[in-house]
Amino acid sequence: MGPEGGNPVLEALIAPVRRYGVRAFLLALSIFGIIATFLSASGKILPAWEYILITAGLFALVLGALVLSRPRYKFWLFSMIYRRPVKTDPVDRPYHLNLRGTAPRAPVLQVAAGRKIDRVYEGGMRTLLDAKNPIAIIASPPRDVSRKHALPAGMWSRGGTRSEAVVDPGVFGIPLESYSFERHLTEGGGQDTDHMLAVKDIVFLPHLAVALRSAGAENGRPADPFIWPEHCVDMQFLAAHDLVLVGGGDSNFWHGAVFEPVLRSFMNPESTVPLACDMRDPSAALSFYGSQSINLRLHNRELIPGLETSRRHELDELRFPTAAMILAVENPFAKALGRNHWCVFAAGPRSLGTSGAVLGLAAMLEQMRADPTLNFTTLVSTAEPDVTAAVSALITRTVRCEYAADDYTGTLRPRGLNDIPVDRPDPDYRDSYMPVGVEYLDNHGEIPVWRPLVNLDPPVDAEAEESPELARA
Repeated sequence: MGPEGGNPVLEALIAPVRRYGVRAFLLALSIFGIIATFLSASGKILPAWEYILITAGLFALVLGALVLSRPRYKFWLFSMIYRRPVKTDPVDRPYHLNLRGTAPRAPVLQVAAGRKIDRVYEGGMRTLLDAKNPIAIIASPPRDVSRKHALPAGMWSRGGTRSEAVVDPGVFGIPLESYSFERHLTEGGGQDTDHMLAVKDIVFLPHLAVALRSAGAENGRPADPFIWPEHCVDMQFLAAHDLVLVGGGDSNFWHGAVFEPVLRSFMNPESTVPLACDMRDPSAALSFYGSQSINLRLHNRELIPGLETSRRHELDELRFPTAAMILAVENPFAKALGRNHWCVFAAGPRSLGTSGAVLGLAAMLEQMRADPTLNFTTLVSTAEPDVTAAVSALITRTVRCEYAADDYTGTLRPRGLNDIPVDRPDPDYRDSYMPVGVEYLDNHGEIPVWRPLVNLDPPVDAEAEESPELARA
């Protein structure tokens, strides 16, 4: 919403002037210079006020042309002539598809006209239930690849902290323009423990395979293997499957290689409904993919606990160490070939967050399969302040872990469960932590709240109570 006490109509008129005003003024001056040159050559001299009037008129015309170049403003102009009816809820707030107005007469149709159409992103997480031979892509440890130079540029860096990748889908017969992005790797061109696959990331992938492949084999043939290392796939293969990309762009090359064309489809032309989240730094000339933080464009993001006074709305690895993102969109390679496949990004700043996201995704799918009315979505802010969109995205956090027996302190500590801090690194962190409790952020109400998504706590019986170390035996 705009500033308190502001006029929404005035704000709507000022917004395009702020955005296009300088550009329109410079173009108007250029056009005026050409006109003045012709007038001077013909020997015609006009009064100063006429020159000012011509400049003002040119500014208005150019500004109008720039504003109306955006789809939603074209639709707004059309709707002034042809008023298409829109559905409203009991309190007269309009809605259309996955768009909801937060006030009467909110421009939901204008936002719909300027959005990037993505059936998976707009349909909620239920669209994942219709999976077609889904696979999961995980990062490859360096020891598994002997000929790194034979892999796509950027999968392994030859030096520097930023590894630039140049991807050309046309080589694989996919009609997409080539693109570049950067990955956060380490000095010397290698991947250290902060930028490599963590084994915890893949522990719950069998659960996810069961949740996605409950229908069994297709066409009488066994499905492809579910888990694929990043160096064992290519674009043609990815375009023929539904995808789950595990980990951020620093550890998993295909996170950045798939996310970048998705991002560009939402940015050119700019969609009125943005992507809900990402793990990239947009400040450089190229997208810079890492795993240190999750950028948010959620509705009421400034009210998320822990972000109330933040200047940047992001979940970083220090304040939200167990957070993660789950984002579902159309598979860009399959889309370019006219196929219907989806792609899910599951990643967090740390392995506990990523593994919790995979567990949460599997649990979410099982819950939706059991309840035909259930769907998981998150609200994002749109180009209009009084319109929100429900999209296929979820922010999760791991809140409870199971750990193995250890003797870090010199005394044997038995196996057990622990509620871990969610707003700071755990001072009693144990390497054997495995997620058993995951929550998700629900922002459909007035204030975003964390709600339980899955709990794998073992049942407590009499024998376990007498001997805690046998709780998971």
